[in-house]
Amino acid sequence: MQDRQALLHGIATTIDAAFGAGIADVHPLGGEFDQTFAATTVSGSRCVVKVYPAQDVDGVRWQHRLLDQLAGSVPVAAVRRTRSGDDVVPLGDGRYLGMYSWLDGTLLADLPSHQPGLLADWGATAARIVIALAGAHAVGAVPATHTWDLLAAPRALTQALPAIDVPTHREIVDEALALFADVVAPAAASLPKSVVHQDLNDFNVLADPAGQLIAGVIDFADALYTARVCEPAIAGAYAMLRKDDPVSALAEVTAGFHRVMPLTEAELALVFPLARVRLAVNAATWTARRAGPAKVYGQARSQHTWRTLEQLRAIPLDTAQERIRGAIGTDSVGRTPHRP
Repeated sequence: MQDRQALLHGIATTIDAAFGAGIADVHPLGGEFDQTFAATTVSGSRCVVKVYPAQDVDGVRWQHRLLDQLAGSVPVAAVRRTRSGDDVVPLGDGRYLGMYSWLDGTLLADLPSHQPGLLADWGATAARIVIALAGAHAVGAVPATHTWDLLAAPRALTQALPAIDVPTHREIVDEALALFADVVAPAAASLPKSVVHQDLNDFNVLADPAGQLIAGVIDFADALYTARVCEPAIAGAYAMLRKDDPVSALAEVTAGFHRVMPLTEAELALVFPLARVRLAVNAATWTARRAGPAKVYGQARSQHTWRTLEQLRAIPLDTAQERIRGAIGTDSVGRTPHRP
């Protein structure tokens, strides 16, 4: 408790000295790795503060470049600069601090349901991110890979498998590994690439008050230069959670993406396999971490995932692919069907 109070005091004094903003209140928001806080200034405005270890600073600065590049195209937080123009400042204990504007909205995970229009805008927002981040891989400390790298999913699944003791869940992970090997791996090298957010899950996307449009995207810590189809596949994967018809939700997200940035036939064929693999990584990874310090966070992030994966086992790959193509108006070879 004493350490936490010292940290909160350090955050407030650092912001006051570096940014010239007096802080009236600071409290934690939580997260997987970064320490994230909500702060309120003495004037009543809100902001987000993140505390980073020193070894992450180069990567954080690359994320800041992404946020700057997205400004005006996608609703993201603005990176606050100090009075001397710095975007990251030392906290005084070996760690560093970044400050960001506050985004209003409701987490998609907190909405009781998702309307088709919201799902479509989820996909469209994913496409706008890909378009806006063109060329971002050429500058800065671009990460090579990490636990949530979708094209490295077999590594995460294999590492988590020994901790999974429910037979049905082990079967689901084995099926995801086979799906990746049989369908994804042979095509991965030839897919169009881009910098992508790579974690557009329902805890990282905000909706407007009406629940109809995307109001904000947060947390670019998992951004990678990878296959661009990972963006709609990951967004669509989390859109499938809590749905009676998960493939319909995936198709809505994919159609929204495709209307803004058309996908190739090869990419369309991989949306469902990649989405299913991503959910398997989510469920397996958080199951393996259930005894660790992020237990509560992980339970919140994966409580619906195994059930959705069980639903997806009953859906043939061809059926899912045809439904996705139907939603975007193309046939099985990527042509737009003739309509008299």
